[in-house]
Amino acid sequence: MTTIAPPSAPSEAPHPRIRVAEAPESALPTADIMATIDRAKRLETVLHKDEARLNRQLDRFERHLPRRAGRSIRWLREPSARWVRIPVGLLLIAGGVFSILPLLGVWMLPLGLLLLAQDLPFLRRPMRRALLWVERRWVRWKRSRRRRTG
Repeated sequence: MTTIAPPSAPSEAPHPRIRVAEAPESALPTADIMATIDRAKRLETVLHKDEARLNRQLDRFERHLPRRAGRSIRWLREPSARWVRIPVGLLLIAGGVFSILPLLGVWMLPLGLLLLAQDLPFLRRPMRRALLWVERRWVRWKRSRRRRTG
C-alpha cells in the first residue's frame, strides 16, 4: 500500500518507512492540452463578449420600438421565455421564407434569426454585425432625407 506523505519543508527528509507517491509524467498536462484549454477559455470569453454586445444593441433597438412591441420583445429575450422564443423564431423564419403569401413578409426572417441568436452562439456575431449595418444605413438615410427637406 502506497501512502502519501504530507508536504514537508525542503530541509526535512521524509520518514524512512513512508514512501512518497509521485505522479507519473504522463499524468501531467502536456503543452497540447494546455493550449486546448487556453483556446477554450478564449472562445468562451469571445462568446460572452458577443452575447453582451448583441444584448446592448437589442436593448437600444427596443427603446426605439413602440411600447407594446418593446415589451413583447423584452419578454421574449428573457431566459425563462426560451421555450417560447425558439418556436417563435423558427415560425418567423418559416414565415419569412414564404413571404409571397399575404401577411407574411421578408421582415419575419431577420426577426426570427435575432430571436434564435439569443440561444445559438454561432448566430450572435453575424446578427450583431447585421444590426450594426442596418443601424448605420438607417442613420445615413435619415440624414440624407433631412438634407433634402430642410
